[in-house]
Amino acid sequence: MALVNSTIEYPFPSALNDALAAYIYLTETKSSLFIEESEEQKKTIYSPEDKPPAKAVLMSPWLDLSGKSSSWTRNAKTCFLPQTVSDLTSKVIYSEDSPQHPSLMYIFGSHKYNKICSYTELEKRLEHLKVLVDHPLISPINSKFNNFPKTLLQVGGGEALLDDSMEFAKKYNSANRGNLLKLEVFENMFHDFQLFFWLEQSDKAFKSIKNFLEN
Repeated sequence: MALVNSTIEYPFPSALNDALAAYIYLTETKSSLFIEESEEQKKTIYSPEDKPPAKAVLMSPWLDLSGKSSSWTRNAKTCFLPQTVSDLTSKVIYSEDSPQHPSLMYIFGSHKYNKICSYTELEKRLEHLKVLVDHPLISPINSKFNNFPKTLLQVGGGEALLDDSMEFAKKYNSANRGNLLKLEVFENMFHDFQLFFWLEQSDKAFKSIKNFLEN
């Protein structure tokens, strides 16, 4: 199930609605499992509460789009993710030719469907963004954690997202007694390192995922 185009092109909650519709269809079977990476993890985290998947695997999940955690600064030199939302007001250049920040695209959609024509309009958009990023449907770190499936979370020790994953694990384990989240931190690894298949750490990560799903 690939919904990347929906996430990039159309504003929130288009991608979430598409994923939810697909999820409801898929979970008509006896059991299900979901493997998500980076921003795609939001689709797993906001599953229908009455029928969670049997298991979930989160790889380098982007759990808080506000970028408030200290690992954004601490791991800035070892993470390729762009600057945080808090830095956007003074630095962002929003035009047809400029690179687009993932937070802006997830919430507001791409330039093609959601153009900004003036600096004043940009300032209003960024103020709106600062409020929206804390919504639990956008930043799952702020959600309730009850009735979650068995979950494996993998994150790189060099990621800007490291602290968010650590905080997510604490909240999950506090709300799901007896069904603890398994957190794996891969030392010095970067965002989505699992996708670099020639790395030894990637091989270890996928072997761990296989073991988690089979047992």
